[in-house]
Amino acid sequence: MKKRILSLLLALVMVLTILPTVALAEDASLAGFCGGDANAEKEKTITGATWVYGVKTDFSTDIYKNVSWRLDKNGTDTYTLTLSGSGKMADYLARGVRPWDSYASKITKLIVEDGVSSVGSRTCYNFTVLTDVSLADTVTDIGEFSFSGCSALVSVDLSNVTSIRANALRDDRALSDIRLSRDLKVIDYQAFRDSGADNSSISIPASVTEIGFGAFEGAKFTNVLNLPNVKKVGAFAFNKSKFAAVVLTNVELAIVSGKEEDHGNECDDSVFSGNKAVFYTSVPRVMDKLYNENRENNIGIIACTNGGSFTPDTKFGGFTLAEPQKDGCIFAGWFSDPGLTETEGLSKINGTYIGEPTTEIHADGRRYYAKWEPSADSILGKTDGEQMAVDFGTVFYGDTPSATVTFTGSNALKEIKSYGGFFEAKIDGMNVVITPKADLQPGTYTDTLYVHTETGAVHFITVTLTVTPKPEEPQQEADAALSGVLAAITGTNPFSDVPGGAYYNAAVRWAVKNGIASGTDAKHFSPDAACTRGQAVTFLWRAAGCPAPVLAENPFADVKSTDYCYDAVLWAVQTGVAKGTSASTFSPNAACTRGQIVTFLYRAAGSPSGYANSGYVDVPETSYCAAPVAWAVALRVTSGTSALTFSPDALCTRAQIVTFLYRANA
Repeated sequence: MKKRILSLLLALVMVLTILPTVALAEDASLAGFCGGDANAEKEKTITGATWVYGVKTDFSTDIYKNVSWRLDKNGTDTYTLTLSGSGKMADYLARGVRPWDSYASKITKLIVEDGVSSVGSRTCYNFTVLTDVSLADTVTDIGEFSFSGCSALVSVDLSNVTSIRANALRDDRALSDIRLSRDLKVIDYQAFRDSGADNSSISIPASVTEIGFGAFEGAKFTNVLNLPNVKKVGAFAFNKSKFAAVVLTNVELAIVSGKEEDHGNECDDSVFSGNKAVFYTSVPRVMDKLYNENRENNIGIIACTNGGSFTPDTKFGGFTLAEPQKDGCIFAGWFSDPGLTETEGLSKINGTYIGEPTTEIHADGRRYYAKWEPSADSILGKTDGEQMAVDFGTVFYGDTPSATVTFTGSNALKEIKSYGGFFEAKIDGMNVVITPKADLQPGTYTDTLYVHTETGAVHFITVTLTVTPKPEEPQQEADAALSGVLAAITGTNPFSDVPGGAYYNAAVRWAVKNGIASGTDAKHFSPDAACTRGQAVTFLWRAAGCPAPVLAENPFADVKSTDYCYDAVLWAVQTGVAKGTSASTFSPNAACTRGQIVTFLYRAAGSPSGYANSGYVDVPETSYCAAPVAWAVALRVTSGTSALTFSPDALCTRAQIVTFLYRANA
């Protein structure tokens, strides 16, 4: 009997061995509650303190059952981790306790569904193939090390996250596209340490007021980091980072020196080692503290505004010290001593000093003081000197009229200061000779010149000037060839501002007769008003016969279907006559320049070639309008504003554009 049983067993084994192997189903239980961290207390015991990795930690062992997790295959051997539920997710304070730990190297996508309010600590720690993160709008908190070590992660949208905890995005070395919330206040401890792709950038919202210990240490972002409202910065915050410069305009607390033994970090005792930094403060004692704590590290410039301030949107262009503002004052430059007299030792570029637009800043641990002088509004009306006025009236672009003011006082004139920079002035005895700068573009300019005497009295000269585009010179030869067109124009001229002898009279009458242009009201054409982009393409469109545009949709948010220029704009873009000022804007109300107008005309004519360069010194062959200007001048559509200049950047008037159109279509 025993032998029989044994034989049967052997036979069964043989059958099983020869049967095809049946694949076991994959783990069907790749889901469950996120749970709590059962090893938290164990880790606390191991460390012997309430600090883990330099961060004060809550070692609660509460089991969270409000958030569930699920793994779904999204490839041959890759997975999507989905978190669903409501409220706060569990934190995993110790290593190796996440339910999905064994799949960490295979998870390429994270989805946090609506209702979940946080991404727990270490949720995606060392997810080395994670490339796609989708967070619901309800997620406002990401925990410690939550996305640390995600070396393949390029983009992450945290625009609803208001709490980014310590080390949250550390070691994310491919990160180049990150969106942060406008309500974010704190960039926490080492949050972006050693993160960022080469030559990438990061924008910190103006809401941020504190940068934590080592927050950007070793980060590879290379942009200028402007932090207008940050008041507190932790030690090592930007140590060994690649930022071109870090600008702090309202810092109130001195940088705290970091100590390696305090935090167990292998860092140099420097906050900005290897890059540039700029601090601004209105408080001299804070300035001195910053300077004394950081000068030995040569980390940058500390500037005291002496009561001035910066607006939140202060721009820091390149490596130029931004200028502060102060009510009733005009900023008069940076100086290297409190007496506001010493400029020796300031970095020089092209012969200019710190505070001037072309000056470069070097991370040399220097401090500077702002000099202030009273503005015109604050000192006009004083009786210690004469007050004069010069009104040049209206002049044409390129003209340089001159005016002389004579003072009758006995005190010798010493110096002149102009803060607008629109005029040149020099002293000749008791006379002041004033000329506008030759490159003033069309517009109205006012300035106050301050004339100081040997005895300290101050004279004031208020100067006013209006510059208009230079009118087109009548082209009699060209107009003679248009006799047939002129003969066809009938009717009276309804516009009181279009005189019979004006060079544009015939052009205006032709444009109105043919429905190309109309007056600004029944009796006025406004010939000297600047022509806008919307008006320009509308005139061209009407001259082309008002063809219906074929664009499927309007790409411009600033051009509505009810606007007078709607069809014209679409036609112009469709035909290549004009382009938008951006992908979503056309700027129909922006004024056109002479260079832009002839370019529109040239494109509308089919961009003909074969015309010799115009020879104007202000239209080089590399200019966008070089070919259009050459064409326009050759066909006598227009001429230069002088023998040597075309003035492509001067504003084009309504009279000029209808004249150009008239000549081009004759």
